[in-house]
Amino acid sequence: MRPLLLCALLMPMGYAADVCNPATFPGAYGFILSGNTTISGESQPVVSVARLVFDSSGKVSGTSSVNFSGYFLGNPVTGDYTVKDDCSLTWSLQDEFGGSQHFAGKLSPDGKRVAFGQTDPGGPQNGVMVRSSDRCLSSDFRGRYRIAFNGFIVDLDTGFPTGRISMNGVIESDGNTGLHFTSDRGSRKMEDASYQLEGDCVLHLQFPLEDQTLNFRAVIVNDGKEVLGIQSDLTAVVTIRIRSE
Repeated sequence: MRPLLLCALLMPMGYAADVCNPATFPGAYGFILSGNTTISGESQPVVSVARLVFDSSGKVSGTSSVNFSGYFLGNPVTGDYTVKDDCSLTWSLQDEFGGSQHFAGKLSPDGKRVAFGQTDPGGPQNGVMVRSSDRCLSSDFRGRYRIAFNGFIVDLDTGFPTGRISMNGVIESDGNTGLHFTSDRGSRKMEDASYQLEGDCVLHLQFPLEDQTLNFRAVIVNDGKEVLGIQSDLTAVVTIRIRSE
């Protein structure tokens, strides 16, 4: 009887449901979302970044930016959300032109992180949202971080990829707009990269190359330990993930 009793004791533990407190969820969050979308027809890569504020009355507002088919667009957004004690979260966003999007995900029990996807037919699915601070200073982004670039270069006429972007490295921030980047391959170093705080924990990062400057829009999250962003240049459908070492 002992094996049966042991199984009976272990089964509830293995099937325990996640439990969250919806009252602790409201606040500011940053997110990135990537993947392919068929919303406009054929499958094409898309990336987006947003900083959203979820209030205690079920409303959400903020700014969302997207790079789709190589074109970068940004708009203020508003919407509604629902969070439940089983850690499920759904929300909708509408921009100033009337366009709407819908999302669903799972909140971590500590209320700081959400894995999510867009629920509109054909929407991208690889999303992560992380709690951000109400306000940030330039010095909140300081120290040594790992950085990963991932995505595609696309043709503006067709919206389809013409090349793959994948690069990892180390970035050092002085907390006062200065950045120093070194790729893991050692083939690329940039000591004069920079960043500017645009407000509300949103960053503009610049990486100068010989013939161009790469630009990124990003959000400081997790008390400055992470930065989530996307490239804002034409033809680049690229995300960046930055995490403190």
